[in-house]
Amino acid sequence: MQYHPDKMNNDVYAHLKFNEIKEAYEVLTTPQLKENYLQERWLEKNAGVWMPHEPITPVQILKQSLELNRSISLLDVHRMDAAAVAQRILQLIPDETIEKIKSFHEPEANAAILTTLLQSTNVLPLRFTIPVTLQLRKLAVADAEEQLKINRVLEQKRKREQWEQLKVWVVIIAVVLICLLIWRSGN
Repeated sequence: MQYHPDKMNNDVYAHLKFNEIKEAYEVLTTPQLKENYLQERWLEKNAGVWMPHEPITPVQILKQSLELNRSISLLDVHRMDAAAVAQRILQLIPDETIEKIKSFHEPEANAAILTTLLQSTNVLPLRFTIPVTLQLRKLAVADAEEQLKINRVLEQKRKREQWEQLKVWVVIIAVVLICLLIWRSGN
């Protein structure tokens, strides 16, 4: 009763906790559901994939985003699998998660998640950053400032990749010019 939505003035966190308690009560009081739960948990643990199921909240997603950002920052950018990194970021923010996060109406937490995940894309080439930014745009749909931040990151990546492509030609042209100057000064 402590977390009942009527007593908590429709607090989203209390409602989430109430639903979690209600579901746990239903599982514990229904023998078939309890047996299924115990069997699934045993199978997951033995397969090595069992993880405690936490409710999806902006704070929880921000915490996971920070952990992911930290682990990505430790990667060797020359040997990492950029596609796998992008996929890991996208697994953190599927459409369902974004909708749940937005339902909490916490723009500061959403902005922190967005900023952290944009930082995580620093090591990614543009082609792997684009799908991540498409998902992040869904999170920042109502925030023009966050949309601008996403646009700036994409524009910087485009410019950086264009420069990387042009850099080879600039070096070649500079070498040719230097060779011509040396040849010309020798005559």
